Amino acid sequence: MALFSLRRAVPADAPVLAVLAADAFEETFTGTCTEADMEGYLADTYNEGAFLHLLQDASVFICVAFDAAGTAAGYAQWKTDRPPFEVSGTQAVELQRLYVLKPYYGTGLAQQLMDAYETQAVAAGADLLWLGVWEHNLRAQAFYRKRGFSPTGHSHPFPIGTTPQTDDWWIKPVR
Repeated sequence: MALFSLRRAVPADAPVLAVLAADAFEETFTGTCTEADMEGYLADTYNEGAFLHLLQDASVFICVAFDAAGTAAGYAQWKTDRPPFEVSGTQAVELQRLYVLKPYYGTGLAQQLMDAYETQAVAAGADLLWLGVWEHNLRAQAFYRKRGFSPTGHSHPFPIGTTPQTDDWWIKPVR
């Protein structure tokens, strides 16, 4: 298992995060929408300004991971937020994004990022963890299931441009 350095991202990381996030999203979802939809989504969502805005929001936590050479390899983003469906629990923390670049698949980096999310969320008082996962991303679903998450039966549209997509909501009670 490779060792990675994880830390909370700061505004100066916005340029690195914009490239990392766009590359990871494109690797994950290329072929699931039109090229024009992908290009538009990446330009709108994964740009320096968008990340600078997120990094200036104290309610958002972005954890960025670097390999031994100092190359950005993955990141996770979470926020204290109630799910848009009925659940038990009083303090919920949503995992909004977790992406690892393909060269780092199988290295344990995704586990390290999930450990950081779960540890920080529980330390902040969370009694419920939740996330959305693309209905056709079986690899991610298997990973989340191994981490103790389960589907809720709730979903929401998550289009990429004009291409319809659906994310399923998953939860993990803690404590």
